[in-house]
Amino acid sequence: MFKKVSWLFIVVLVTAGCAGNPEYLRPDADLQQVAAIALLPIRDDPVCQGLGSRLTMNIHDWLEEADIQVFQPDNELIPLETINLAAVGPTDVGTAAEIGLSLGVPTVLTGFIHNVSSSIKHQSGEFSRSGSMSYTVSNASVTLNLVDTCSGEIVWSSSKRSSATGQDAELSAANKAADKLVKRLLRHTGG
Repeated sequence: MFKKVSWLFIVVLVTAGCAGNPEYLRPDADLQQVAAIALLPIRDDPVCQGLGSRLTMNIHDWLEEADIQVFQPDNELIPLETINLAAVGPTDVGTAAEIGLSLGVPTVLTGFIHNVSSSIKHQSGEFSRSGSMSYTVSNASVTLNLVDTCSGEIVWSSSKRSSATGQDAELSAANKAADKLVKRLLRHTGG
């Protein structure tokens, strides 16, 4: 009986630990050859507008620093108003693949920011006359998907949630999450 309970505990512990930062890599995907990626605008969280465009610029820079050639849709090549970019994300990989094909790249990176929230934390101590200090903690989750333009399927996907405090905390939290995700992706690409 004790052996069964201890094995069950280990299985639950391992499963709970893996659920925090899910990552999907299609078994037959060879990302080592990825040298060029089309980067679509990262979709905003409805609660906090404007983070997506700033995060897209950061992801662009991180990929280029890793010697990945980054292509982005441009108004002359693909009129962005004709594409429902709000739908591009985890559900509309077909549109993402079409954009990638028109840009002539093998893969497209899409993503979205979600679950943005802020809360006030109180900490006791000798910080002020009242003996406590309050500060705001912001949280943000980011999900990135890498779409193969030939098959139109997601070949890699991962999500990460991060927290930050201070000025522009929502962007800082989203940046921390996205930075970890880009590093995960680059482990598979060899970048």
